[in-house]
Amino acid sequence: MSGKTSCERLKFDNPVSVSSKPISVTIKPRSAGEMDGYIRSLATQLKTTGDRANIVVRLSFTGSPRIVPLMLDSRYSDWAAYMPYAEWALLGYVPQSENIWVQILAAANQRGLRGSLQELLEKYDLELHGPGKKRITAASRFPIIKRSLAEDNPQCWAEGSGAARKYPSSAFIPRLIAIALTSSPVPGQPRDNAIYALGEYRTDESVRALHLLLTDPDAAIRRLTEDHIRNTYQNRNRAIDPSHYLRDDDFDASFR
Repeated sequence: MSGKTSCERLKFDNPVSVSSKPISVTIKPRSAGEMDGYIRSLATQLKTTGDRANIVVRLSFTGSPRIVPLMLDSRYSDWAAYMPYAEWALLGYVPQSENIWVQILAAANQRGLRGSLQELLEKYDLELHGPGKKRITAASRFPIIKRSLAEDNPQCWAEGSGAARKYPSSAFIPRLIAIALTSSPVPGQPRDNAIYALGEYRTDESVRALHLLLTDPDAAIRRLTEDHIRNTYQNRNRAIDPSHYLRDDDFDASFR
């Protein structure tokens, strides 16, 4: 077959102009009841669909404080794609308020740190209260880290150990030692973070634990411990608390 079809001739040889009157569309906001129903529907889908990130984005766009419990719960779930969007929702879409700050702080105190909750706490505190009026203090942070390191809370060990490294205390050492020496599989990399914390906050107990870790059955743990001890000696001037430097006689000269 050759030549143009009738549709092609109409399109290219005989163009036709079409015009219509403007169409007005009015979009009304959902009522409170409708919004509650929409959020409940999306919350149900979170448990049954694989496209959770898209659903969290849709929840974020509601800008409703009603989504805050869902966003906080995400940090303790296994929904890896869920967590960054949840943080964006709380920092960027839902209007910040003292009530939401209280919910974030309560989650950290009751459940521990997971899913970058430490960073969310600090960012929310800074943005809501301002640099000179932040509510997170050493005293208020202490029970959060303790809860994160608790024996019955392994899902928070990784971030809890990281927080203990950043905000050290001798009170954390026993749990850090237990975590560093555990061989059970747990979420994240709690052994790594615990080893870092032990090397950077010296006590007699932490030094003994590091010596044990140098003989760990896991070659990767032995290597990580060796490397961290060397790095700690090389960067002692950067230690958070100079009174807890590693001492020269803690390990032999091959580590220095």
